[in-house]
Amino acid sequence: MRFSHRVSPRDNLLAVRFAGIYRPTRSIEAARAAMQDPLFQPDMAQIFDLAGVDRFDADYRAVVELVGQKARLYRDLPAGLTYVLLAPGFESYGMARMYQQLAEGHFPFAVQVARDRTEAAACLHMAEARLGALLDAG
Repeated sequence: MRFSHRVSPRDNLLAVRFAGIYRPTRSIEAARAAMQDPLFQPDMAQIFDLAGVDRFDADYRAVVELVGQKARLYRDLPAGLTYVLLAPGFESYGMARMYQQLAEGHFPFAVQVARDRTEAAACLHMAEARLGALLDAG
């Protein structure tokens, strides 16, 4: 799985994109790398773009473990944080919803799932064109 991230202080946003075969261990690596970026701030909204994922190498147990690892990683982030999973495909939407449900009560913030960039931009309270530019640049 490939991943890239972009931190935009101007938009107070961290954008992470995944491509290829999604593997939970690489997802943890992506989150850690993004949070170690010198421009990252804990109160930044976060979007994880699954549009480039071809398939998921993860089952229910792997997602439970992923949520546990991310709960530890995210424990110091603020409760009001905006966190969006952009999941346009059938499989990615199903995986994102499972993650959302498992994360409930374990993260200090709510996980939102968006089916397209329009919905994701609305969750982030930003213009769709600006979100598209950030995702396409990262």
